[in-house]
Amino acid sequence: MARAAWFFTVPDESTLPDRIQSLFAKAREKLGFLPNVFANYSVRPDRFSAWFAHYQQLHVPSEHLDEADREMI
Repeated sequence: MARAAWFFTVPDESTLPDRIQSLFAKAREKLGFLPNVFANYSVRPDRFSAWFAHYQQLHVPSEHLDEADREMI
């Protein structure tokens, strides 16, 4: 079922690429819900993939930034 976001319609999850559907399932399993940023970025799957790759890279441990600092970035 498509969800309405602020001014656009979020695509039905079943129409998204398998990789993104898998990420959504992992988020639901871990968090118990799908973050709105995931759903909203799914309007443009290529941009969601780029954003998520950046997000993952920011969460790689670093000797100079703790987890909270990386999350703020």
